[in-house]
Amino acid sequence: MSSFHHRLVPYLLCLCAAACSDDSGEELPQGGFTTGEQSTSNDDTANPTTTNPPSTSSSSSTTTTTDPTLTDSTTDESSTTDESSTTVADSSTTTSDSDDTTSTTDDTTGSSSSSETTGDPTGVTPMCGNDTIDDDEICFVEGDTVATGAGGSDIVAGDFDGDGDIDVVVASATDGTVAVHLGDGTGALGAAITTAVGTNPQRVVAAELSGDASWDAVVANTGDDTISVLIAVGDGTFTETAVAVGEAPVGLALGDLDGANGLDIAIANSGSLDYNTATNDGAGTFTVLGPWMPAGMVVQMQGIALGRVAVGGTIDAFYGGGDFYAATNGNGTGAMTMTSQGGNAGVAIGRMDGGDINGDNDMDVVATDGDLARVYLGQGGDGSANFNSQGFGDFTVVSEALVVDVTGEGDQDIVAVDGTENIVAVLSGDGVQTFANQTNFAVGTAPAGVAVGDLDGDGIGDLIAVNAGSNDLTIWLSNP
Repeated sequence: MSSFHHRLVPYLLCLCAAACSDDSGEELPQGGFTTGEQSTSNDDTANPTTTNPPSTSSSSSTTTTTDPTLTDSTTDESSTTDESSTTVADSSTTTSDSDDTTSTTDDTTGSSSSSETTGDPTGVTPMCGNDTIDDDEICFVEGDTVATGAGGSDIVAGDFDGDGDIDVVVASATDGTVAVHLGDGTGALGAAITTAVGTNPQRVVAAELSGDASWDAVVANTGDDTISVLIAVGDGTFTETAVAVGEAPVGLALGDLDGANGLDIAIANSGSLDYNTATNDGAGTFTVLGPWMPAGMVVQMQGIALGRVAVGGTIDAFYGGGDFYAATNGNGTGAMTMTSQGGNAGVAIGRMDGGDINGDNDMDVVATDGDLARVYLGQGGDGSANFNSQGFGDFTVVSEALVVDVTGEGDQDIVAVDGTENIVAVLSGDGVQTFANQTNFAVGTAPAGVAVGDLDGDGIGDLIAVNAGSNDLTIWLSNP
């Protein structure tokens, strides 16, 4: 669910505290995880050169390129949190009682467990519009609704014409196209400029891939076993190159796998149950490597994320689907080793986004997991690939989840899409391991993805949802 690691644009919102839940992963038979060669990158932050869906920040976007990082954390004690959420739609708020959730972690095994309760939406719409960033606030006003291609399946934000304003690219599964909507810097998006791609495009990620001022994009075409590499011309159009990968690609991530020539690509193939990597020559031409077989008990490939599992290591891969995930070490050339560790934390793991949630410089991951946004907190400072898992949120079916700072206070938050309830939700992070105070924003019919990018140039991220049922985009502009 599809991440400067990513992409990223400066984004910000306002939100608050508390919610927890889950079951945890079991180790794969091979527990060790090597760090691999030192990356040539001088960036010390986690996933310094990885990108997942967009955001200026969707697995991954901005005028300033930053790394979407998730936080990893260890839970050494029991904690009780109060989960609440607010629904914002047409200036109305629904409220109801909250539920208590208790989480415990076994620090001898490195795994986490918790009892999950999902309360009905509750809370009071925060007072916003005072130009003050508050940890407790999530502040947005509804912007335009913009028509886009049929069957929108994913969206990413970035500067695709090199003018400094944030734009979006939408993958349209029904049309077999991508649509670029150019931003004007005031919060508005223009009409679609379309480029043909492959059959049934399901995932799109973006970053600067070819060495110029404009962002480029990569699309996973599930119907014809290709990815489309889209190199921006500079006017909102692309030149498209189809590249053969495994069967039915559904997951994409960007990251510097070989320490040279910019960002490379990782592709999760749901049909052939494997994944590919593809290295960049610096001009946006890619050489496909693999396929690489998944480790452990991974028998579904629905998502992939790239980042540093161990501090000081090369860029590694986290992937999985269904009820199992695994992490595999990169060797600094674009190839992947089989040394790994993982677990069966989750039920319906799908799209993923990577980042550093708790600021320890290890990669963490947020993934869709049925009615939850599931967070995998990396414990890899010692070179191992241990992850603690917790599920967050009050959802029906999550179609995408991102990790990105949308509150502006410096902690990573979760932005999730519920395609059944027609909402985009923000859950604020505490910079350690907890996400809380879910606030829901009404969007169009059957939203499939969300991007975060600073459309109006105020330095704070805005929300842009793509709605597969109503064939449009819903914009919520930050309003601190």
